Amino acid sequence: MKKVMVTGALGFIGFHLCESLLNEGIEVIAVDYCTPSSRLVEEKLFCFGRNALFHYRNESTQDVIKQDIVKQCDVIYHLAAITSSKIGWSQFEQLIKENVEATKQLVEHSSSSTRMIYASSVDVYGERFGELTENTPTSPSSAYAMTKLAAERYLEKRDDREIITLRLPTIYGPWQREDMAFQQVLLQKENNEPLQMKEDRNTVDLLYVTDVAQAFYKAGTTKKAKGIFNLSSGEIGEWYRAKSILLDEPHKVASSPQQVFISNKKAANKLQFKKRTSIEQGLKRQEEHVKQWKALYNKV
Repeated sequence: MKKVMVTGALGFIGFHLCESLLNEGIEVIAVDYCTPSSRLVEEKLFCFGRNALFHYRNESTQDVIKQDIVKQCDVIYHLAAITSSKIGWSQFEQLIKENVEATKQLVEHSSSSTRMIYASSVDVYGERFGELTENTPTSPSSAYAMTKLAAERYLEKRDDREIITLRLPTIYGPWQREDMAFQQVLLQKENNEPLQMKEDRNTVDLLYVTDVAQAFYKAGTTKKAKGIFNLSSGEIGEWYRAKSILLDEPHKVASSPQQVFISNKKAANKLQFKKRTSIEQGLKRQEEHVKQWKALYNKV
């Protein structure tokens, strides 16, 4: 793997993935339409400095699709999507265009030898209890989850291609989006505001962002691996444990038949995926990041 494309490259996960790939000496075509720009985008680009392996394309995925550069990449990491919880059924056509049609076109216009790693979500399972494996029936209940599943099903049919789909839980860490719960609480603390914590769209599990970036890297380099993989902590109630730490509240582990456990056995066996960052470590790093960039976030 010498040259890759990352769509959604300046998003939360995309930024950390680009960092991981560059640290491995891999050339990165970073695609993300950020017009008008913002201080947040400018600071992220500044973090990459003048790295000769980093090439930023301020274009949408749809604009890049038909260009020759798509066929020149060994791996395409497709993270670009509409993810905001504020966009729902009323904008379903827009979600289909951005989250499904762009994915199809990216596959169709890339080289047959190019591997694709697609970022999906455990939201596709819907409201389920017990152990969730890759074979658990899906039942998406949100417009976002519906489009993720639609893209997954198209990719599954493309058995002529090497495609890996990673189903992600809630991700946290530095540069987390401001519409997500942990980032909001940390900013409230820094600004000495009353703590008001909402729940994220999915509270089934939790992973630190650089652990996830490493999983994407592994997916791009592991030969003969394809299909759907859950990424998870391997624990129960991690999101709520992190919440109790943030709010300095006692954490009570629920003992109920309605617990949810996301199995990551397949990812562990075939991609050597393993959670490496504890919640305590991860939250500390995110808190330090918010302290460092407080002025930036308050002016975004």
